[in-house]
Amino acid sequence: MRAGGLTPSLSLTLSLPLILTLALALALILSLIRCVQEACVPKGTRGITLRQYGRKTWRMLQSRAMLAVILFNFLTPMVGYISTTSGGMVKNYWAGVKNLQNQLFSIAGSALFAAGLWLVKRYFLNYSWRTMLLTTLVLINLIDMPFVFLTVFGIVRNQHPNPSPNPSP
Repeated sequence: MRAGGLTPSLSLTLSLPLILTLALALALILSLIRCVQEACVPKGTRGITLRQYGRKTWRMLQSRAMLAVILFNFLTPMVGYISTTSGGMVKNYWAGVKNLQNQLFSIAGSALFAAGLWLVKRYFLNYSWRTMLLTTLVLINLIDMPFVFLTVFGIVRNQHPNPSPNPSP
């Protein structure tokens, strides 16, 4: 027996997940080869040439709408994912958030995102995207604000954080 009570034959190595992923990928490829059928192009008709496709793509890329979409996709991660380096430590030591809590709230956040997508699909497709973006940002901050304020201003904090493993004398 090794440390942890596992024998070497029962331990999880890197090759097992890779083999499982390979098996799933092969099953998908074989099902695609068997199940997907493309319609044949009748003789005498020509499909679109690479040059025509390139011209249409270039015209689309030059439009203002496409420029807005591309800029949004490139700039949103630069601004949206800015965080402080102390965020993880505040969550771990001040608020005392455990892994299960973190994962459950991550799932709840994904469920809220899915509900928001459904609401947009069902009721708000004809609304201004600028208004929806502004409303979403304001609502997210209003929902997050009480939790952040309660933690930062010391109302809810872990009163007994774990001592450091190497306390200085």
